Amino acid sequence: MLSNSEIVDIHLRSGLLAKCVRFQAQYAGIFSNREDILQDLCVLLLQYDNGRMNQMHRDGRINAFVTQVLRRELRCRNSRYNHLYKRYDTRRRDMDMAIC
Repeated sequence: MLSNSEIVDIHLRSGLLAKCVRFQAQYAGIFSNREDILQDLCVLLLQYDNGRMNQMHRDGRINAFVTQVLRRELRCRNSRYNHLYKRYDTRRRDMDMAIC
């Protein structure tokens, strides 16, 4: 049985996680913060249940799971991504416009 860090490392080295982030971010219209999104995704996967991670890794369903997680994170108003990055970018843009 592999640990979550080993599973994440395998898929990080293969480029699967970066490819999923790039595709889902592009689909959601997000062109910045992709490295941060990838890091947050890795943290989230490291915290996930080890038994389920191993099952998905063995069955080859990591891609589908990561896609589902990214869709939820990038599109949901209450997601961690929205609170950390999207709101900050919106406020910064509003402040920039007020200065002009």
